[in-house]
Amino acid sequence: MILRPPVWVFTLARHFWTLVGAPPPYPRDLRQVLCWLPELHVVEVPHLTVALAVDCGRRFGLPVPELTDTRPLAGCFIGYGHQQLIIYDPLLDAAELRLTIAHETAHFLRDFDEPRRHAIARFGPSIRDVLDGRRPPTDTERLAGLLTDVCVTGYQHFLDRDHWGRRTSEETDDVETAAHWLACELLAPFDELPHPVLAHRQTLAGFLVAQRGFPPTIANHYAAEIIIND
Repeated sequence: MILRPPVWVFTLARHFWTLVGAPPPYPRDLRQVLCWLPELHVVEVPHLTVALAVDCGRRFGLPVPELTDTRPLAGCFIGYGHQQLIIYDPLLDAAELRLTIAHETAHFLRDFDEPRRHAIARFGPSIRDVLDGRRPPTDTERLAGLLTDVCVTGYQHFLDRDHWGRRTSEETDDVETAAHWLACELLAPFDELPHPVLAHRQTLAGFLVAQRGFPPTIANHYAAEIIIND
C-alpha cells in the first residue's frame, strides 16, 4: 500500500516554487533558490548550538528568547516581522546539509509564512501588529481567530528538549513531523518518483539516497512512511 503525503504538503510545495521559480537540479540544494526571497536570510554558523542560534538571531535584531543551551543543532529557523533567518551548520555532510536547509525552509513555509498569509487575508494588514508583537489581539480578533482556525498569536519557539534531547511537547512533535513531510516533498516530489521504486521500501530508500541526495536514515524513514505493509 502506498501512502501519499497530506494534501497540504503539495499545496505548500507548489506555493514555494511559485515564489522562487524553477526547482534546481537533483540533488536539490535549496540555497540556490532561497536567494529569491528577499526577507529570508540564510546564515552559516559552524558548530551551531541553540545558544549560537540565539546570538545570531539577536545580531539580526530579532527578539529571540533567553536560551543558553549548548545542545548542537543542524539548523533552525527564526522569523519575526519582515526578517527571517535560516541558520545552519556548514560542517554537515552534503546530504545532511541539503536536508537541513529543506527542513528549515519547511518551517518557514508552514509555521511562519502560511499562518501570516491566512491571518492577513482574514483580518487585513492591521493584524501584522499582532503577529509582530507590537500589540495584543483584540477580543474580537481572538474570537474570530478561534472560530475560523486562524492563528493570531505572535512569536513561538519549538527548541525545548529534555535532558536526552527529546521533544518535550506534542505540539513540537506535530511541528517537526510536518516539517519533515514538506522537506521530503521539496527535495523529492512524490508525483515525480518513478513507479518501479515504489514497489519496496528498500528500493525507494536506495533511490532517495542515490538520486535525490537523502541521508540514509531519512531515506529509510520516509520510505517506511510512504510504503505501508511492505
